[in-house]
Amino acid sequence: MVSDTGPVNGQARMDVARMDQRVTDALDREAECRRQNSKEHDELFERMRVLEVGLATLQTRVALWAAVATAVASVLVQVAFKVWG
Repeated sequence: MVSDTGPVNGQARMDVARMDQRVTDALDREAECRRQNSKEHDELFERMRVLEVGLATLQTRVALWAAVATAVASVLVQVAFKVWG
């Protein structure tokens, strides 16, 4: 009976060692994935920041041209009333 417990304990220790290695490998892969995701997220956030700046610039230009168009239309209406009114 003593001879039976030796190999079982040895097999169990080998199984535990394999499981420990698998857990270590999984943790290493997780850490690498997190580093990769962090890098990709940083790149994405930079692209989003550039896009936000571009949109703000576009909004400013549209607002400026709308204001200019309103002023020109106002002048044209005043001229029209002076000429025909």
